[in-house]
Amino acid sequence: MTKRNKIVLAFALCACFVQAQNWSLKISSHIGFRKYVVDTKAIKDETVLGGASIKLYKGDKVIDQTFSDGGGYFSIFVPANDEFELKVTKEGCFTKKIYINTKDVPEEAQKLDIKPSISIEGFILSKPLPGIDYSGLEQTLAKIVYIPKDKNFGDEEMYTKEGLALVARIEEAEMALINSFCEANKAGDEAVKKEDCVLAKKMYTNAMTLLPGEQYPVTQMSKVGECFKTREEIAKRAEEMIAKQAMEEKYVEALKKADDAFNTKNWTIAKEGYTEALSVKGSEQYPKYKLAAVEKMIAEEAVAKSNADKAAEAKAKYDAAVKRGDDLFAKRVWTDAEDAYYEALGYLSNEKYPKTQIVAINKMMSREFPGNDKKYKDAIAKTSKLEPEYVQAIKKTYEDALTYESDASYLKKKTNEPAAPVKNSEHVKAMLAKYPAGLTEEIINGNGVVIIKRVLIKDGDAWVYQKKIFNWGGTACFRDDATITESIFENETRL
Repeated sequence: MTKRNKIVLAFALCACFVQAQNWSLKISSHIGFRKYVVDTKAIKDETVLGGASIKLYKGDKVIDQTFSDGGGYFSIFVPANDEFELKVTKEGCFTKKIYINTKDVPEEAQKLDIKPSISIEGFILSKPLPGIDYSGLEQTLAKIVYIPKDKNFGDEEMYTKEGLALVARIEEAEMALINSFCEANKAGDEAVKKEDCVLAKKMYTNAMTLLPGEQYPVTQMSKVGECFKTREEIAKRAEEMIAKQAMEEKYVEALKKADDAFNTKNWTIAKEGYTEALSVKGSEQYPKYKLAAVEKMIAEEAVAKSNADKAAEAKAKYDAAVKRGDDLFAKRVWTDAEDAYYEALGYLSNEKYPKTQIVAINKMMSREFPGNDKKYKDAIAKTSKLEPEYVQAIKKTYEDALTYESDASYLKKKTNEPAAPVKNSEHVKAMLAKYPAGLTEEIINGNGVVIIKRVLIKDGDAWVYQKKIFNWGGTACFRDDATITESIFENETRL
């Protein structure tokens, strides 16, 4: 016999022959315990096993019992001339058996004071693994008998070989199971490294199914949980990024539609687009200003239409008054003609024709009624709707007629009055004429930009402030074309 299950036979025979006595066969051996430390590889660990149970049976009856000591050793005596079964076991481990037959010892040998003994190399016990067929261990693994040719006790070699082969098959099946367990763990570890959470979980679950009591796959399952958590976080971030990108694309698309419509004065589509853009990104300022601009343009167009209608009506009345004035002028009915031209100016005050006709009428009347102070006063009193050059022209007609007027002193006084002083700055003068004192705000809508214009009129001077808000999110502020900060813009033009 070979390896750990080899049975070593040793006999101690007394050299002298005496009368037959009762004798027994001493069986001695040691017991070991084998386990495997397993994770992604298997390490065999064998230690001596104390406290193992060794029982000697005759049939179903236990006739002797002992336990292995702290070093794993034991010995037990088998009575002569009978058949026995020796069972070696430990709680939680499978049992190993050997058959012992102390019969058939020759009578002449029994007459000697014999003390036979056999030392068996060792019994290796282990805990059964799931799925392994241990039914073969129900049979005895070796037979100890008296061998006449050797005149000693020994094992039946062929039977022992069969027992060893059985044990080898069981161990082979155990190693296949253990190797499958280790490979599953190894595959699980590789899957964790690659963040393949599903495969890792599958491999560790398979390992736990193979060897339910082992902790390595149980511990590694926590890493699988972290893997799934990481994957979920990555997936969540990806979803958020996709959603953000989709929102940005939707915002840009809505803004483009609105800007295009704004540039073509399609206010309905522009309003829809800016409203949609604000529904996507409610904190953006550009669509808010543009939406306000759309509302303003709609209102301005309504006003423009109303003004156009009014202008058409005024033009018609103007034409009628001018025609009536021309007819009266042709008839030299100066006062009524002048009234008709003044009526025409009441409809269209910037028209030159009625003004030149009024000057002509006064020229004619000054000649027809020279020195008539009342005519002069009446003429001057009506000139509030005329520009200075027309007033001066009317005055000149009466100046030319001074030699014919009886009350020349009044006309001289009137015609010699000094002109009002003119401001040096034409730009400031124009601003003061256009805007009231205080702060005036205007919203100017350009292509891709909204301009907030604020004009400050104070102490006879004027300042123009601008804040430009671009559709790409930027802003720029100016005071009379000089760059300033947004805070200066807000502080100096606080409404």
